[in-house]
Amino acid sequence: MPIRCCVGLPLAKVMASFFRTGLIAVGGALVLGGLYLSAEIAQFGPKTHGQLENIDGIPFSSDAAGTIVTEPLAHTDIYLQGPVLMKDLVVQFEFKPEQEAVLGFGIRENDFWLSYAPQIFYQADKGVLAPTGWQRASVRVPLTDTLSDSDASVDAMFFAGPGSPETILATRLHTQTLWHIRNLDVHTEFTLPSRTQLKDYLKSLLYRERPL
Repeated sequence: MPIRCCVGLPLAKVMASFFRTGLIAVGGALVLGGLYLSAEIAQFGPKTHGQLENIDGIPFSSDAAGTIVTEPLAHTDIYLQGPVLMKDLVVQFEFKPEQEAVLGFGIRENDFWLSYAPQIFYQADKGVLAPTGWQRASVRVPLTDTLSDSDASVDAMFFAGPGSPETILATRLHTQTLWHIRNLDVHTEFTLPSRTQLKDYLKSLLYRERPL
């Protein structure tokens, strides 16, 4: 004789019902979680940014031509409004190199405050006079393995000079710097991260890496 539950149904049918209900609940949770994650990741498009400032947080002054950068490191915050996962940051702007021979841009990669890998967007040719007019530049930076703050922003830095950020800071800190920038525009686009970038992203979540 089959064992019956208190409501008169065979135990096997009751267990099967619970099993199906559990699968539906788990499946629903996975679908909802996937939809939430997709919505978070898929926040591509135009982004806002803060003022361009020196490493002490003092904004650079402006004139009719644009922002006047007078120090070798120029920082701003870029507000992503979502996670860095599966995103490229595209930064477009106009600039005048003035007296600078090398200019670069980078996004902070980890909790060390100078953990940038500058991408060179301007390098003067030796023996050739620097252009006097405005130049147009576009820089693309993968974001998946960069450091995001609790407000979903990333640290961006412009560099005047060659070499690593540490070298630029050590050699240019007390020397004169001068270049102009205007019409800074930033947006994000979808990208598939590499295995290493994805590993670094998961590691940052595990250890809750945050800017100092």
